[in-house]
Amino acid sequence: DSMMFNIGLAVLPFFKPLGKLPVDSLKRDWAERASDAGWPGGLDEDALLAGAIGLSVCLAVSFSLIGLFLIGINGLVAGVVGLLAGFYLFGNSLTGITKRRLVKVGRSMPYVVDLLVLTMRAGASFGMAMERVAADFRTHPIGQEFTVTLREVNACTPRKQAFLNMAERTPLPVMRTFVDEIIQSEELGRGISDTLERMSERIRVRRKQDAADIAGKAKVNVLAPSVLALVGILL
Repeated sequence: DSMMFNIGLAVLPFFKPLGKLPVDSLKRDWAERASDAGWPGGLDEDALLAGAIGLSVCLAVSFSLIGLFLIGINGLVAGVVGLLAGFYLFGNSLTGITKRRLVKVGRSMPYVVDLLVLTMRAGASFGMAMERVAADFRTHPIGQEFTVTLREVNACTPRKQAFLNMAERTPLPVMRTFVDEIIQSEELGRGISDTLERMSERIRVRRKQDAADIAGKAKVNVLAPSVLALVGILL
């Protein structure tokens, strides 16, 4: 959704060969950010690095031309600012995507837990219930997370480790609680459907509390402009 991120994607084909430069530490940083953001656009770390370099070069050239026109030859130094700004804006776009993605995951968890409970109450296994969530939420970040987890389990990754990986990819309290409850139920031999049913109610209560907190903060934030508006009306 970010304009600067879309600009980076637009210039990507011209600068993708730059992704082969020996900058492994920088590529690892992009990979971590992209993993948290759900790998937007299906780009790998090389493509992301190339996009960041492309955006930085475009901004550096633009800033240099503007500085040259306004100041003269010394204005070319502005190109350095554009170069740094390109990397910052590209990384900031990934951070913004990550935050919006986590918000979507957190808001969807009550419905996901309910769907798991209903599917298992109908006689399906936990694995089948997870497949149902992955299918029904296939275009949603939470569906993508369940899909990745199922693939890891099918690739012979221990289910406990697969769920721990999901909690690491989505660092939210509600997701951590979900994973801990699942792992504890399997280790203690408790019914997962009963555990999820109890957890569903707790998640809904927590969701209501969070909504009340947000509403309370909104009242405080709206107070200052309201006072200014009142003063303006009185004047």
